Amino acid sequence: MQAGDIQQLDLGAEISSLLAVFGAGHKISRLLGTSIPDNLYTFRGNKHDLIMTHVGESHALLIVTATGSTALDRIEQMNQVIRKGTLDLQATLSDMGVTLITYEESVVSETDEVPIEDEAFEEAIVEVDEALDALFSGGGETLAETDLDSFWEVASIEDTGIFASSDALSYEQARQLGLAPEED
Repeated sequence: MQAGDIQQLDLGAEISSLLAVFGAGHKISRLLGTSIPDNLYTFRGNKHDLIMTHVGESHALLIVTATGSTALDRIEQMNQVIRKGTLDLQATLSDMGVTLITYEESVVSETDEVPIEDEAFEEAIVEVDEALDALFSGGGETLAETDLDSFWEVASIEDTGIFASSDALSYEQARQLGLAPEED
């Protein structure tokens, strides 16, 4: 849902990046034992600033403003106002019948040491795999460019038919981001 129209800002093109931030923040909140995330993300830009926060577990509130029109320096005051707004928004969504997912119990729990009952299993953990050790102790041989190309051909989605993770980059995306060597 969107209210208003900001010229020269196509959020649709980068919504997946915002969703990745949202998902990562949600995971970290659960790791920290927070049942409902209470995170505030701010992004400063040349023409626009973005402020994003969680509304329950599965919704977000994204505020887009012109750069300089909000005092991001007063972020704590803004956080309090936005937090109150998200609570009101949660109540409104609940009144509309929208199910807001909440986790009753924390994901984080105190860990107890689990005794290893099988001695063979314990020994298997300690043993060094000779084949793996040989790979790492190799003379530092370099791979030919054709070997690298064949690796990517085999690992590509088209050749394997395996669906990629939403967190994974394709080789082309990695190259565009400067994470892979440029083609000559």
